[in-house]
Amino acid sequence: MMEKLLFVGLPEHKRTASFEFFTQLLENTYQIEYTKITIDKNWTNTTYAYNRIIFWQRLPPPEHLRAVSPTSVVYVPMYDEARNYNRQVIRTWAPFKIISFCRSIHEDLTAWGFNSKYVQYFPKPMVEAPLPLAAHKAFFWKREGSYINEAIPDAMIPLLLHDSGMKLHYHSETKPVCEKEFEDMVASRSSWLRSKEEMISLLRECSLYIAPRESEGIGMSFLDAMANGLAVAGADNPTMNEYISDGQNGYLFDLMKPLPINLENLQQVREKSLESCQAGYEKWEKEKWSLIDFIEEPHPSSLLVQVPRGFEYRSLKQKSMSFRAKRLVKRLAGK
Repeated sequence: MMEKLLFVGLPEHKRTASFEFFTQLLENTYQIEYTKITIDKNWTNTTYAYNRIIFWQRLPPPEHLRAVSPTSVVYVPMYDEARNYNRQVIRTWAPFKIISFCRSIHEDLTAWGFNSKYVQYFPKPMVEAPLPLAAHKAFFWKREGSYINEAIPDAMIPLLLHDSGMKLHYHSETKPVCEKEFEDMVASRSSWLRSKEEMISLLRECSLYIAPRESEGIGMSFLDAMANGLAVAGADNPTMNEYISDGQNGYLFDLMKPLPINLENLQQVREKSLESCQAGYEKWEKEKWSLIDFIEEPHPSSLLVQVPRGFEYRSLKQKSMSFRAKRLVKRLAGK
């Protein structure tokens, strides 16, 4: 009989199925039950009749964790949120096994003494070669910014595509009308979509995907773009810079000093993007089973962890004081 595993995630991730690749792996070994965790302290699930518990992205308040055996817990943090945590919060991870889909987090945690396992995820390529297009077009998904993860400013897009002649597909869940500076660039637009298949169909009409956030936890949206033969342009931050080599299989830009992207070899970059996705997928298929071994192996009862004072994740080192001040104001305002 399979062991019971409780998978605790955020409601929006259940809706978008962004952790489905991981739960499908778990279902080969465990009988999984799902519950959700909310951002406040009113999380009410107190039933822990499970052999294993996996917390995806966020841990519940400490008072709820006291009823849980630390040896049964596996925590899966996401870089885009975890980079906002202070030293005291990260030290509370010490009793748990940690699965890192971000190399930056993994390297820091292991250096500090945490029990971390790193595997890089890639989806299965959905096309055999980049689809031929009559004209090149960039896909930009307008995301809402928050204290957890700032969205790429709209005004950066015309700068990145300056003098490229490239048109734009503008997608926004809440604001289908684009900014004025986009008007001359926009060739098509979309808002709410009923399915992921509709999104894939729109992606395949484009050759370049502009990653819409300054950092990612894994990066499902731009990985879908790579799997469909698009080149990806993203900020030089995790996890984009863990998948992309600038000018080779994609493009990286400096958030604080963005320059126009050189798209002269766009078709070759698209081909390399798809090739790296294929190679990454084959590696993922071989290595993903090591995650089950990691979940099953004994966890040290005590670990000596030392999170350095005043540490910063790599992406934050690139931010100006004005940027940090803006983030602080947003956080204090609850945005």
